[in-house]
Amino acid sequence: MKKNLFRTILSVSVMALVFLMTLAVCGGNSPSDLPLTPDVYVAGHETSGDFGAKVWKNGMVTNLTDGTNAAWANSIYVSDGDVYAAGRENNGRSMSIAKVWKNGVATNLTDGASYANASSVYVSGNDVYASGYDDTIATIWKNGVATSITDGASYANAASIYVSGSDVYAAGYDGKIATVWKNGVATDLTDGINSAEASSIYVSGDDVYAAGYDGKIATIWKNGIATSLTDGAGYANAASIYVSGSDVYATGVESNGNTHIAKVWKNNGAINLTTGTSYVEVYSVYVSGEDVYVAGSEYSDSGMPVATVWKNGLPTSLSATPADAYSVYVEGGDVYVAGNYRGSNSAAKIWKNGTVINLTDGANEANANSVYVSGNDVYAAGHDSKVAKVWKNGVATRLTDGTKYANAASVYVSGSDVYAAGYDGNTAKVWRNGVATNLTSGTVDAEAVSIYVSGGDVYASGYDGNTAKVWKNGTATSLTDGTSYAQANSVYVSGSDVYAAGAEYNGSVYVAKVWKNGVPTNLTNGTDDAWVNSVYVSGDDVYAAGVESDGITYIATVWKNGEATSLADSPHGAEANSVYVLDGDVYVTGYEFGDNGTPVAKVWKNSAATNLTYSPNHGKGFSIFVK
Repeated sequence: MKKNLFRTILSVSVMALVFLMTLAVCGGNSPSDLPLTPDVYVAGHETSGDFGAKVWKNGMVTNLTDGTNAAWANSIYVSDGDVYAAGRENNGRSMSIAKVWKNGVATNLTDGASYANASSVYVSGNDVYASGYDDTIATIWKNGVATSITDGASYANAASIYVSGSDVYAAGYDGKIATVWKNGVATDLTDGINSAEASSIYVSGDDVYAAGYDGKIATIWKNGIATSLTDGAGYANAASIYVSGSDVYATGVESNGNTHIAKVWKNNGAINLTTGTSYVEVYSVYVSGEDVYVAGSEYSDSGMPVATVWKNGLPTSLSATPADAYSVYVEGGDVYVAGNYRGSNSAAKIWKNGTVINLTDGANEANANSVYVSGNDVYAAGHDSKVAKVWKNGVATRLTDGTKYANAASVYVSGSDVYAAGYDGNTAKVWRNGVATNLTSGTVDAEAVSIYVSGGDVYASGYDGNTAKVWKNGTATSLTDGTSYAQANSVYVSGSDVYAAGAEYNGSVYVAKVWKNGVPTNLTNGTDDAWVNSVYVSGDDVYAAGVESDGITYIATVWKNGEATSLADSPHGAEANSVYVLDGDVYVTGYEFGDNGTPVAKVWKNSAATNLTYSPNHGKGFSIFVK
């Protein structure tokens, strides 16, 4: 098997850490229900009283404006605990100012000299994108800087924006023509005979989806090819689109001749949200696991619009006063666990909310090192005996032939592509859809420990001989000079910055390190052993999790921007293997040895510990993912 000097120091035998933030435990005491519930965010507008832009979180309202002028919040996006909204505010001079709010603080995108609106907001890394219009011109803003994507000859609007890797997509209209833009270059979806609009855009892998209408017909476009959702007998519009795995969802309305019926289409099949007895508008759909959320407004008998969210068809009113809900975003859901059970052999397992799924039968030594959820599909990576494997929904795919010891340490899914990183014999490898790419020559011991995909670029980290390395699309960058042993255990990409974390031997002890774009920062002073197992970037903050010795025992430690916090003070040793940050809360998983020498798997939330396993069962938390 492969060497991992850091774990050898702790005198424990575990598989190499994977960075892909999964929660992995060994032992028989799984949590029956981890305390994570979805947070539901909605953006909208009150249509009486202060006429203000608003955000609701789990039904609790936050005012974005003070009511002096009418304002609308059209779109919402949550990233690393920060809540972004996009919309407009009237300026009292028959004009409106396009705005983006971050945690309630407004940034003006326009100067109020024209009528302008921000229809959609999207966050990618450290960059905040918005789309909409300024006067008659469809416009995209990146970090507040405007780019015009039409010439103003016709009324135009970029109604929706989506960022995939380095590509920026928008959907809207130019004159009567429904249009999609990629990096500012327009593709017409319709011929301009009928009035048409693309209201929403979503990118999944290499496929670009849009939703809107052409004439009176609700329509979805995939890569420019139209599919009609309605027959044109009555006016209909698909206002929003969302892709989850292989399923395509849209929401909108269809007229029954008297009023609108709110609908969700799943793979073109319609489900009615309302009966057609009252007027309704719906604007946004979001899918989280198996739950489908829709935001809109249903009118009361008195004609008052009531901001409403439907979850799986069941409505919840958000307001007692007239209001519209324009956008919905969901944070939170299921907790997946990957690891093994320590019997006569170790069997690879996944737990979903505490319910176990066996990946192997225990006939061979096996382990699930990493789990990744994409849509309704659950992927895991690990090994079964000497064979590196990826499992999709419990079905295994062999990555190697078993002639050498091999392991898939990490798995990542991007669109329809499944990536894994690991080793086969002495050779570090990346697999894409089961096809291997050698990262090293095999002349010295090497391993790819972690994988991350950003846009079209594939990053891996690990070691080649004594040298810590990061590979981008197969091309290696040495993080150390190889004079002493070093390893990069984790890689994370934030915007254009590439972070790696691990340790380097200084001749006496291991020094914990984080590299940013290849430049190292020491987290410890080299007096006692220390190493980093995981790195995570949230906004401008860099978190690392690992171990620091006090000269007597090993202490589970998390660093934030280089400042250390000890998580456990067991006299027998503890290790922090993975860190994840959500909504300002810092989650860490690892393990702590008890008095009888049994490791106990733990989760720390803001330094407060929760045991996942109990003695005499052996348990270790390898990595954590919070969604």
